[in-house]
Amino acid sequence: TRMLAAISHDLRTPITSLRLRAELVEDAETREAMLRTLADMQTMVEATMSFAKDEATEEATRTIDLASLLDSICDDHAALGKDVTFQETDEKLALACRPTALGRAVRNLIENAVSYGQRARVSVHRDADTAIVDIDDDGGISQRARCQAQGDENQVPHVALAAA
Repeated sequence: TRMLAAISHDLRTPITSLRLRAELVEDAETREAMLRTLADMQTMVEATMSFAKDEATEEATRTIDLASLLDSICDDHAALGKDVTFQETDEKLALACRPTALGRAVRNLIENAVSYGQRARVSVHRDADTAIVDIDDDGGISQRARCQAQGDENQVPHVALAAA
């Protein structure tokens, strides 16, 4: 884990250097493609560093309001100009979790939805003792195709979280 963190940290400087050089490329299409690739690399480096940090310091489990966490994350993305919305709910969804780790995972899913599906529509609801978080986008893979890949063409894909 330490080596992973060190390598990720060391990659930040060359990525920044390449970003500055990419800004000088005259061909707009090539420049934008290079900048997108560098942004993807930066995201991977940050995710790796975050993972290494979380592995080094175990986060305590605590009970949170899942809807509030999701709403806050969506607000943060919207404030950055991303097309992210959260469907408000009056229902309190208590969830015992590691909030920082869960927040990082949700942020990553939302960023992927925006990057590859142009926008993210986030909602949450309870089904018995399970909290269902839906992150919908306008990506190119239909729900049916995703479900077929998962082996169940009649099921809508989602991640289930056990609610407290």
